[in-house]
Amino acid sequence: MVSAVVGVLVLIPHLGRELYLVYAGLYALVGFFSVFPQSGVTLTVLEHTVRNDESPRMVARSCMSLAVLTGLALTPLCIGVAAIFSPTVPLVTVVLFTVSELIVQSVWSVLVALAQSTRSYQTGIVLRVISIAMRLAVMFVLVAFDVLTLNSLAITNLVLVAGSIVVVGAIATRGGWVSMRPGRISRTHARSMITYALGIGASTVHNTGDNYVLLATHPKGDAGVYPAGQRAVSLAMVPLSALAASTHFAVLRAGREMTNQLHKAWRFTLVGACYAVPAAIVLAIAAPVVPLVLGHEFDGTTNVIRLLAPVVVLRGLSVFPMNGLLGLGLSSLRTKLLLFNAFFSVSLYLALIPKYSWHGAAAATLISEVVSFITAWVALSITQRRVDRLDSPALTDDDAEIAELVSVVSELSQEHIA
Repeated sequence: MVSAVVGVLVLIPHLGRELYLVYAGLYALVGFFSVFPQSGVTLTVLEHTVRNDESPRMVARSCMSLAVLTGLALTPLCIGVAAIFSPTVPLVTVVLFTVSELIVQSVWSVLVALAQSTRSYQTGIVLRVISIAMRLAVMFVLVAFDVLTLNSLAITNLVLVAGSIVVVGAIATRGGWVSMRPGRISRTHARSMITYALGIGASTVHNTGDNYVLLATHPKGDAGVYPAGQRAVSLAMVPLSALAASTHFAVLRAGREMTNQLHKAWRFTLVGACYAVPAAIVLAIAAPVVPLVLGHEFDGTTNVIRLLAPVVVLRGLSVFPMNGLLGLGLSSLRTKLLLFNAFFSVSLYLALIPKYSWHGAAAATLISEVVSFITAWVALSITQRRVDRLDSPALTDDDAEIAELVSVVSELSQEHIA
């Protein structure tokens, strides 16, 4: 939450409208590729050390190699896509962002996951908080010396994370709880990474793909007000994300006890709606305040925020039926829904954004969120009725453990976005 607020109050006004569009667009592109070496490998570490009780040293060596090699393989692909579809962005900036996120940040994510699985959950949280605090401190220093640019931000973050890897890696190696040496990649680890990354990648494309299409088709002009307004709307969704995370274990327990997941999702949705609906209304009313904070260059954010205010309700509450599918042990169906919604969203982005700029992005987002909301509830309703007819257990212990890992996805996949 602190990182997101600082991103709005510090980063956006200092970069300006066009540079912030570049920032948001690049992170949308790099964020998609990074789900494989970052989130995918991180969840693989947790699955195979915590759930499967494999040797932490063997998992560390395999997953460290997996993260590095996957990052190295995807780096030229990501740079190539950026060079072809967004040629106005300097190549140096693209390379710095890509290397920082796909390689350096990926190694750090694996190291934190190993600390969390071999030491304690608190250790992993402390390392993440320290990392975020250092990145915020760097941002404030760059602003204080008036040298905040995309390149300076990428370079300092790269150096900062690399230094953290060296320090924490040395401590971990001496303590004997992690091996930083790469080793042979296990096929089961590679399969786990791909499985997790597909669902996370689909969600990432659905949520941020509009920013990259905007960057590719409208790099100049007022298109930069859209990601700024979108970021302001995302702040209103933080309490809903916290509610979804806090209710996840209740969903899993309900699955073990064969409690009706549809009823459970409705109850959580009603609780969430008590916040989401008033929040969306307040957001629309208070929208004119945002340009006063960000500067007159972002006057257009008022209209963006008002158009996107319903997203707080649609996206914020669709997570509960999606969690209900996990409670029924249907993680594969959930992944298929995410892939379908991602494909549908991208189709809308490509159809509307080139012609209508950020107005098309807003329309595409609203339509895709409505479809996502409806498909989630329809899927849960149909599958719950089938389970009721079969009168069979909805969730096995193994499914529950997998579901617990998947619940971490959103936080892990968005950690690097300020």
